[in-house]
Amino acid sequence: MLETFLILQIPILLSLIVVILIILKRKKNKKSSKRKALLILLFYFVLLACILYPYRFRLKRWINEYFSSKVKIDPPKIEEIDYTPVSVYSIRELGKKLPKDNYKEKHRPKAIATTNNLFISNQKVLDEKLKERKLISVEEKDGFYMKEATYSSQILTPLAAERLWELGELFRSFLTIEANKKDYFVISSMTRTEEQQQKIRKRYPRQATQGSSTHSFGVSFDISEIHSRGDRLHSFEALNRALLQMRNEGKILLCPESTCIHITVIK
Repeated sequence: MLETFLILQIPILLSLIVVILIILKRKKNKKSSKRKALLILLFYFVLLACILYPYRFRLKRWINEYFSSKVKIDPPKIEEIDYTPVSVYSIRELGKKLPKDNYKEKHRPKAIATTNNLFISNQKVLDEKLKERKLISVEEKDGFYMKEATYSSQILTPLAAERLWELGELFRSFLTIEANKKDYFVISSMTRTEEQQQKIRKRYPRQATQGSSTHSFGVSFDISEIHSRGDRLHSFEALNRALLQMRNEGKILLCPESTCIHITVIK
């Protein structure tokens, strides 16, 4: 995708150089006034804009990816405030203690009902839903950190984003030991298109969901780790309480897996 953007720059730059050379030649032969030269350039940019307009969202994403790869990514803000060593703990231990809602009978039907079957088959659909505000980019807030993922976008439905923020706040509210007050859990995956799901199935056939995934409806996210500065068990208990409370309130469904806790937001 990013390579396509870089390749796309070549014909654009070449065509601009050709237009400028034509203008300079006409100017030298006195066949074109300054005003005509400006009009030719204006016509070129208008024509270019018309050609690229249908691809505006894709171009914006490519540009963001290009420049983000050039910029050094800072660690979570929480790390800048407190330099106490952070211990990383797998969520697998917590997953053994949590209830598991049936994926086929609960997660998938509820994801379809909650989103009115907002199935994100490919990147084009994802861009359209972002434009319509049926999907939004998720802002990082207290209580959690979003890890960059190869086959996932940091995007959710507005409802799912609100529930994630609520979970982070609830988790923090249950951290009563001073050393644990800035602990956070890690989100390893959010929204995936069906195309991305297929790539995961090919690479990890035993781990990938068969059939449509709730990640492709924009209402699911995975918690893979807890980063703690204090008592590990206290941090685990806080997340356990937060997840169970929201589940009991009918806000989320849980599906503990071998490497993460899969969460589906419902209404």
